[in-house]
Amino acid sequence: TEIEKYIIDKIKTMRKEHGLSQLDLSQKLDMSDSFISHVEAPSKRAKYNINHLNKIAEILIARQRIFGQRGHFKNTMMKDAERRLFF
Repeated sequence: TEIEKYIIDKIKTMRKEHGLSQLDLSQKLDMSDSFISHVEAPSKRAKYNINHLNKIAEILIARQRIFGQRGHFKNTMMKDAERRLFF
């Protein structure tokens, strides 16, 4: 669907901005090494579910804490990650 494509594209952009390869993110999600490549490939049927989205948000928030935006509260960072993910 259109919303699935939007979310997949948005996560792909954020993944790249954070310097994560498809393999890196797949492994951080405890999924098969090819999971992210299958999700990002239009010809494959793999999609993110709500659990994947929650874990991706946690991963990106943790990277923000390490590499930038220190001193922000978790809720602020969560809102920022959600805003970037969905808008």
